[in-house]
Amino acid sequence: MCQLHPVEQALLARWPLEHWSQCPSVLAVSGGCDSVALLLAAVTVAEKLAPQLLARRRLHVAHFNHRWREEAPQDAHFVQELCRRFRLPFHLGQAPEAARSEAAARDQRYAFLRQVAAQVGARFVATAHTANDQAETVLHNLLRGTGLAGLGGIRPCRPLNPLTVLVRPLLDCWRKELEEYLRACGQPWREDASNRLLRFRRNRLRRVVLPRLERLYGPGVQQRLVRLAESARELYELLNRQAQKLLEAALCPAPQPGTVCLDAGVLQQEPELLVREALVELWRRRGWPQGEMTRRHWHHLAQAATAPPEQLQGKPLRFHLPGAVLVERREGRLFLRPGALESSPALSES
Repeated sequence: MCQLHPVEQALLARWPLEHWSQCPSVLAVSGGCDSVALLLAAVTVAEKLAPQLLARRRLHVAHFNHRWREEAPQDAHFVQELCRRFRLPFHLGQAPEAARSEAAARDQRYAFLRQVAAQVGARFVATAHTANDQAETVLHNLLRGTGLAGLGGIRPCRPLNPLTVLVRPLLDCWRKELEEYLRACGQPWREDASNRLLRFRRNRLRRVVLPRLERLYGPGVQQRLVRLAESARELYELLNRQAQKLLEAALCPAPQPGTVCLDAGVLQQEPELLVREALVELWRRRGWPQGEMTRRHWHHLAQAATAPPEQLQGKPLRFHLPGAVLVERREGRLFLRPGALESSPALSES
């Protein structure tokens, strides 16, 4: 077997060659250090282990211009030249106007990646998230207030759409390792000047908060955050598997289309934590809006699902949740119906 650099080995450990050698894949490349390292590692692995992959144009490169910086056209040109050098198809996307927030920019970028994936029939879309990104994400989630899922940070892979999986094959690599890899290969990259602007929350974490924590608690802070994410993700995956089983056990035939019916007797036998996660799974499966659902909403809903009959005193319980989801508890059943706009008590945040 050909000798591979540790970065290339890390890529294969997260994204085995047999997963992407038989079908098109899209690499998200901004031109920065991390994404150029992803591109170079994927191409090098393909050249050494599966040259037919490149000949069959299995790898595609997608670059998105957020229109935030004057240098953005130069970034796109740089990535396009890399694609010419490696003989890879290049796909360029551009925001209609600069997004007003990091979240909006992220949504634009992923919408473009889904579009390219659908266009080329990609089974995978790979992004260049690193261990540094993982540490920053966990800290960000922790500081803003998060549950177990948020502590798990960036998932190594997740569905991008029903046909395409988003993978992060460099999630075990630190940014410093990628810089050393590119320097050893003589491969330059683009520096994004906006990464130094402290008005962006991620930059403040990277340049102010984490260095201060490392001065106070030692240089291993980021590694400990990454280990926390791994432990939290393992625990959350276990919880989610149990929640899915509970949801399946509690589902009952619905009295009318569009309504979900749950057996409250089944839910009453389980801890509230597991019931809440089962209800979150139900929202996820149905595609009901979760953005305005707070911890208090989930707690109130779980209590409605698990309240013993004597507590209800024979009276039906009825209220609605964000997204106009009507909740009714009667006759030992919990009924949930989205889009119910008729008058019913709303659960307030006070």
